[in-house]
Amino acid sequence: MDDDLAFDFEEFERECEQHEKEMDTLNTQLDNAFEWMDLLFDLESSVERFNENMNSLNLAIESQKSEPELNHFLYGTLLIGIISAYEGFIHELFNACCNKTDYIKSALLNIKELSEKDANHLKISTKKPPSEDGLKQKLLKATLHDPIQIARLSDKLFGLKMPTIKNEFSKKLLDIRNAFTHNNGHLGGEYVKPSYHDVKTVHHLFIALINGYVNSITKNSDVDLESMK
Repeated sequence: MDDDLAFDFEEFERECEQHEKEMDTLNTQLDNAFEWMDLLFDLESSVERFNENMNSLNLAIESQKSEPELNHFLYGTLLIGIISAYEGFIHELFNACCNKTDYIKSALLNIKELSEKDANHLKISTKKPPSEDGLKQKLLKATLHDPIQIARLSDKLFGLKMPTIKNEFSKKLLDIRNAFTHNNGHLGGEYVKPSYHDVKTVHHLFIALINGYVNSITKNSDVDLESMK
């Protein structure tokens, strides 16, 4: 056979392997892009539900504006509602993050970085991490209403930098929430009297927090997708 016409099988195999690697990379990038689309779609739905809940609560807040001195218990109950709407959003957000391959893998690897307090709160062992589904279930069942803890968990598990509020304000807010949830509005032997201004402030605060969360995740997706180009 003429040497000029000889087929180089080794070179052909190398080219096939290279094309296969390129296809694998492309498929991984496509999977990642589709997962981002799913997460952002879920996030949009969660934001819509949150806004609907907050608009409903705001109707009740404004309807009682004319007689604030008669409505301390109602305002306390509305504060509970605001925090409940927030927690509902957080559960949906964390569940959506757990459905993204990169995020759930990162979370399982980073469980060992959780503080003892947060690990105990989630009922997770840092020495024997749960499965992917196990982590999802732990997050779904946990009480997640403290913005400071949410920012901490988002960072440790998923690498998401979330906005938060001051520790002292968060503690005071959750104390009031617990007073009206469990003790008929009493805290430390005294009856708490939240005002219209208090509830409106908290209402605006949690809307701003959710907007901050959405911006953080959107920015993360933009950076990730841009790096794939």
